[in-house]
Amino acid sequence: QGKEREGGVSLGGNIYYPAFALLVGMEDQKDGSLEKCQFPVTRLPVTLGRSHNTNDPNFVPLGSSKALSRNHCLIYYRDVAGGRLGQYGDLDVDELVYQPPAKKRKEDDGDDDEDDDGEQDV
Repeated sequence: QGKEREGGVSLGGNIYYPAFALLVGMEDQKDGSLEKCQFPVTRLPVTLGRSHNTNDPNFVPLGSSKALSRNHCLIYYRDVAGGRLGQYGDLDVDELVYQPPAKKRKEDDGDDDEDDDGEQDV
């Protein structure tokens, strides 16, 4: 785990408590080396992004590079109907809440050339 192999780096890890996922990667060190880092996702949704002052318990800082936005990536659970499951609110609230899917603006007419917002599909 985390040891260099010929042609690359092997990543992986173990967690010893309940989590939705384990994010594993490599982090640049001040001396120019890389070090394995991992973060267990224990709350949903979780936002990954550039470090900044926030009280959001679901935020994971990825560093201070301007190449990252403050809300660079959002990880959440979505069911096949489009509903979301997550923990919204205080740190002390670990209850999962289901948010039903948003209603469609208009019925799909079967035309795959345009989105519901009138923009051309690419």
